[in-house]
Amino acid sequence: MKKSAFIFLGGLTVSVIGCFLYYRELTLLGFINSSFIVGGILLFISLFGTVAQSGFFDAATYGMRRAFKINGKEMDKDEAQSIRPFSELVSFSVSPLLFASLALLGLMLIGLGIYYV
Repeated sequence: MKKSAFIFLGGLTVSVIGCFLYYRELTLLGFINSSFIVGGILLFISLFGTVAQSGFFDAATYGMRRAFKINGKEMDKDEAQSIRPFSELVSFSVSPLLFASLALLGLMLIGLGIYYV
């Protein structure tokens, strides 16, 4: 929960700074736009991490290792299987990032509702 709060506050800070840098003032529309971009990037990273940890890319990376030569020599099956799969390389926890991005996008939706009412 602490990680999600820190990521959310960091994303909120980046959104406000981005609004100041791009629009030269803090407006509701500028905040909505910048928080959408930051929240979308965080959501994309967390969803990519989820897909990568599920093992979706393991078959593709295994096939690439078998198809290409490494340092000019062919790779046999045992060498290709001894290399760690991609899903084991992506080892960070995606749930705090996912919750923080959804909270930031929820705040953006609240701002959007205020803007259109």
